[in-house]
Amino acid sequence: VKPSRQIKPGEVFTVTQRYLTRTYKVTSLVEKRVSAKVLSQYIEDLTPQEELDKLKTERFTSYVQRYKGLGRPTKKERRLIDKYKL
Repeated sequence: VKPSRQIKPGEVFTVTQRYLTRTYKVTSLVEKRVSAKVLSQYIEDLTPQEELDKLKTERFTSYVQRYKGLGRPTKKERRLIDKYKL
């Protein structure tokens, strides 16, 4: 959703963060900007449990170790690192 787009209560939208796709439903509108803690009162999280389980497992399996003193990764190494991160 673009920041300038007008949304309505009851609207459902998805947000993709790397390998995780979250789904939210708008319950009511806010008159002005609020903190993230207060935002949970205005939206409902509809993300399936299997998507949330990815958050626990993928975080630790996508770690790539580089040894100290090797310098910057080459283009080939960068592609390999990006492949494991996604």
